[in-house]
Amino acid sequence: MDSSRCLKLLKNAKTDNERMAALLLVTKLVKSNEADQVTRRKVFDAIGFSFLNRLLSTRSAPEGCSEMVYQKIAVAVLACFCTDPELVLHPQVTVKIPVLSKLITAVYPCEEDRVLIIDSLQCLQALGCSELGREHLFRCNSLEAIAQCFVLHQAGQLECRSLLLSLLSSKEVISAHIDMVMPVIEFLGHEFRSRQDKVKLELCSLLLSVITVGEEVLFTKESTWLKNVAVALSDILTNKTDAVYREDALCLAAILCRDYGLDWALEVEIQGKRPGTFFVLLVYLVGAEVQVQLYQSEFSAVLSRAKLISSCFLMLEAAVTRLASVCEDQQSGCAPSTMLTPGDQLQLHTSLTETFAAIVQFLDAVRQAHAPEDLCHPLHLVTMATVRVVGAWLAEESLAVPTELYTFLPFLLAMCQEATFTTPTSVTPTSTDVLRPASDTSLVCGEGLREEGGDMMKFLLPGLHHLTADATPRKVLLKANLSQVMCKYFLAVSVSPSSPEMKGRLISCCGIFLNLMVTEPDIVKNSAFVQVALTAASLLASEGPEDIFYMMHLCLVLLMVARRQGADTFSSKDLLPSWNIVFNTLVVALKSYPPLWPRNASKPNPAKEQWSDYSELWFLSIQELTAIIEQCGWLQEVGVASGAVEQLNGLLRKLPERDQEVMPSICSFLRVLTEL
Repeated sequence: MDSSRCLKLLKNAKTDNERMAALLLVTKLVKSNEADQVTRRKVFDAIGFSFLNRLLSTRSAPEGCSEMVYQKIAVAVLACFCTDPELVLHPQVTVKIPVLSKLITAVYPCEEDRVLIIDSLQCLQALGCSELGREHLFRCNSLEAIAQCFVLHQAGQLECRSLLLSLLSSKEVISAHIDMVMPVIEFLGHEFRSRQDKVKLELCSLLLSVITVGEEVLFTKESTWLKNVAVALSDILTNKTDAVYREDALCLAAILCRDYGLDWALEVEIQGKRPGTFFVLLVYLVGAEVQVQLYQSEFSAVLSRAKLISSCFLMLEAAVTRLASVCEDQQSGCAPSTMLTPGDQLQLHTSLTETFAAIVQFLDAVRQAHAPEDLCHPLHLVTMATVRVVGAWLAEESLAVPTELYTFLPFLLAMCQEATFTTPTSVTPTSTDVLRPASDTSLVCGEGLREEGGDMMKFLLPGLHHLTADATPRKVLLKANLSQVMCKYFLAVSVSPSSPEMKGRLISCCGIFLNLMVTEPDIVKNSAFVQVALTAASLLASEGPEDIFYMMHLCLVLLMVARRQGADTFSSKDLLPSWNIVFNTLVVALKSYPPLWPRNASKPNPAKEQWSDYSELWFLSIQELTAIIEQCGWLQEVGVASGAVEQLNGLLRKLPERDQEVMPSICSFLRVLTEL
């Protein structure tokens, strides 16, 4: 096709018929490989958009032709030029976004007119390839039209899906356009529930992708889409469905549990059945899927379903936590905080027990076949996901942990150690050579930082806290070098302790240390504990008085190590501020003791509710500090200089005369502190 001839025809066209013939030549020229960017621009400028605009708005057509014939020609021309990144952002193109959005949602009885949908989507897709183009689409509110097109027209589903995911590419973008996004999510949720054809299954896949990106941003109290999605998931999971769609449904359910909790699954009523029934069914199906996948004899078969298995583990974690909370409510005599009946609870426990049997068997197979450091990348990630869900099970004291799992504790610890650190723990941790845990988003390739979910130790911490209080698993863990691993981990996390999450991990570490030091006092002779105590002192000196629970843990670790290692080890002048904080922290913590809080106070004491949480820490700390002061005269002077004597005497006067809970400890402490 001669471009000069095409340009000449465009410039010399006098009638609409001549212009029409020229436009048909334009589409052939631009679609061919003969038209370079310069030629395209010349043709684009020569078209004259007034005629193209008339074609788009004309509803009459020659006899024997479709009434959309002119629109098809106009949109075809536009689609040709939209392949050029510069031309697609031309005002003459962007101004037609509302028209294109309307065309993709129209219903076309004549099949040959449906090419309009594909050509219009091609234009919109080209706009969606640039940030400026996406802003134009949002400004014209094309998102809703694209979603409607996805549901209405099977021919354009792939293009619509691609365009929707391009527009909703990040949580930040979704937040910025939330007013436009939420109606679309509500629409998709409604269609997902009401459709009973293949579109329902395609919507499941689309919603999985969108919700994975949007996370909690997409949820509001007024949202109805979550209930609609729950009903639709029940339809898919309780009927015979292709494996790929079943996997999407399970993954979607897992993502919803991760981002929005379990209430949506517990509260929904499916087919007239009472709330809670769907959740029990969901956990059963997830457990059954995990068992089927993990009982595979070949690791390759398990790895091919890694995404599905990891998603199922998310659901299992949530189910374990909820079942444990129900058991704890029952043991404490509290009213149940969920809609689960005793029969539901029994079914859940049975499903989880059977599922964890499969998980244990899988771990055993991995343990026998591979050393932790030798796992290939995909198997490493699957095993890490397994460790995480086992950690959730171990963390719940109210759920009986099968004793056969104790055999795997060294392997679990080694796996977490391998994922978290980049050198073996045989190196004694010091303030200079301790390594930080890899971040949760880093990747494992040979030496250096590790891959996804780098800090795996955090998932074992609650379980280790529980297990180290029990003699049998504690002995197994100590034999596996737990104390050394925990010292190294504590030092690594303490490098950046400012976030609530990091403080939570440090508190868990302290709890484990306390269990070990109380039950196995000789363990403190390990020099690594000196570094832990020095680090705890340093953290105290850099912390404000707001988080007493956190500071009480640090104080007690410092005190217990100091008493057993000899307080003179910690007599450096640099540590005097930390010792002052220890005395002050004990005073501040005591102020939340309920009898000391004014009964008619106008404002509630936020720390008062915490007394039950850290009262045991306070008693242990005052006991340890009293014993240390008896050994070290220099610490007596620090305590007196801190003002603790005056403050404690003031609090004593406020205590009821018959108080036998804290008064004996305070009196004993003051007696030692003032006997200079």
